[in-house]
Amino acid sequence: MGNINKNVLMIGQFATPQYDQAVAEAFKENGYNVDCVKEAKYIERGTLINRIEKKIKIGPNIFRLWLTILFKIYKRNFSVIYFRLCLYYPLFFVKLIKRVQKNAIFVCYMNDNPFGRKKSKQHFKNYIKNIPLFDINYIFRESNIPDLKAHGSKITKLHLPYYCKKNHYPVPFNERDFLENYCDALYIGHGENDFRLDCFDYLIENKINFKLGGGNFQQ
Repeated sequence: MGNINKNVLMIGQFATPQYDQAVAEAFKENGYNVDCVKEAKYIERGTLINRIEKKIKIGPNIFRLWLTILFKIYKRNFSVIYFRLCLYYPLFFVKLIKRVQKNAIFVCYMNDNPFGRKKSKQHFKNYIKNIPLFDINYIFRESNIPDLKAHGSKITKLHLPYYCKKNHYPVPFNERDFLENYCDALYIGHGENDFRLDCFDYLIENKINFKLGGGNFQQ
């Protein structure tokens, strides 16, 4: 019996611990060798050229990202190639990877809603075009399952939040902490320019004391 290929290539932002890093740790705990391509290293640095590249999905840093991936796929055989979001990879690029890594299982996880507003569809155009190329498509929203199937998804799975004992645990909270942080409502999550802002306006207009827990609100 030959050696089982337990090499996994993970391609994602790796900007926060709850997405790519959590999945990478799960693979490692199950005995897989995980090689990571961290998009944030190339296109999440906040410079003007990075902002332009993120919008048009092409540019010198994205080319560097592609070269990094190509170097890895020509150097080693993988059993699983895992994308999250797949925003920066046009159809021809994913097809090239599949041609080189013929025996790999191609997986993609989308934790956003790529089928929402017209603006969103433009942002997610590469992901949407690549849906049929993935062997398994994981999605966060159950309402998107029919959309994925309509765009040619072979296997569509719901990927919900999960509990990690080492990350999710009660923290000490005394009476002083309670009084200092008291509020009528607490929003936990990141900010987006959508109906969430309407909800916050309603709370302010009705003089409801609320707090925000999360990021991206300045933008």
